[in-house]
Amino acid sequence: MLRDAKASLDSEDYIKAGKLIDSALRENSTSLMALTLKTEINLRTKKYDEAIDCSRRALNEAELLCKRESIARARYQLSMAYFKTHKYAESFDQIMLASKYAEKDNEIMIFKEMVTKKYQTEADLTEEQIKQEEAKYDHSKQKSQVSTPTVKSQMRTDWYDGDSVVDISIFVKSIDKKSVAADFEPNSFKVEFMDTKGEKYNYAIPKLYNEIVPDECEYAVFSTKLEITLAKSKKLKWTNLKYDESKDKRAQEVEPTMQSYDNSEAVTSYPSSSNKKVDWSKYEGSDEDEANEEAGDDAALNFFQKLYSDADPDTKRAMMKSYVESNGTSLSTDWSEVAKKEVETQAPEGTVPKQWSK
Repeated sequence: MLRDAKASLDSEDYIKAGKLIDSALRENSTSLMALTLKTEINLRTKKYDEAIDCSRRALNEAELLCKRESIARARYQLSMAYFKTHKYAESFDQIMLASKYAEKDNEIMIFKEMVTKKYQTEADLTEEQIKQEEAKYDHSKQKSQVSTPTVKSQMRTDWYDGDSVVDISIFVKSIDKKSVAADFEPNSFKVEFMDTKGEKYNYAIPKLYNEIVPDECEYAVFSTKLEITLAKSKKLKWTNLKYDESKDKRAQEVEPTMQSYDNSEAVTSYPSSSNKKVDWSKYEGSDEDEANEEAGDDAALNFFQKLYSDADPDTKRAMMKSYVESNGTSLSTDWSEVAKKEVETQAPEGTVPKQWSK
């Protein structure tokens, strides 16, 4: 069934693929392959909220099964969904984590370059600052290899901003359900719990980004995590979990961003297939209303996609090598030339080249 779904997805028959995947998930709601394919459909059809949900579920299963390639793929898809919803810090976090599991995956590494550049631009980070951000992930990897993790380092968290709720995931395996004690206040919350080995954990935010409704907040315990749902008192967009004292309160009360899809369609409704057969279509612009804002980036990327999809293996190798080594400033299709030496950064006139990653 899923093999047919993958074939339908490759041929861009999203209606057929969606039906097959939904059927597979009804039989097994934790099927890693089905969740991965469903995420891919949601990304291609611009249902980014659903893509975030599916990729997080896929990540949960991949970590439970300890499958490195699947962990990398789930984080890559999650990064893609965050990128399309303009959550560049979250996208950067996920793609950096994905790259640790897939250093030889060209698709992931190229997307990592794109996300890093966008994150640096949007966050207004200097070259030194972005290097420090990247170094954090190398440090955490090295630390996990040479020392025994403390209780605090075992707690990996993730969060997602919805229309009326904020979901927080605290990833700890084998939580003792009876030990969970959560305290919700209008502007704060804290939770304490233990795992089945008796190890204690606690997580708290003393001042939340915005107010919540304590009586409507809840939590749920799963095999690998604790899921906390904060009910918003106002349907405003949260750009962080914590309140920023340096900003005016009115500046933090941002109206929700309108999406280019309807959540009521659910997973059984998919747009009709298009005639374009390009595997890189997930990189297309996220919304027609944003076409002017991202026109330059999209035009260049669409040109790259078209060349790549029709290219022979040597041309593809040349494109990837030149793009990555030049930090996205040069694109060559001549492998005989590119293979001989490293491709230098071609900075625009009047600017200084920067090395984005090593």
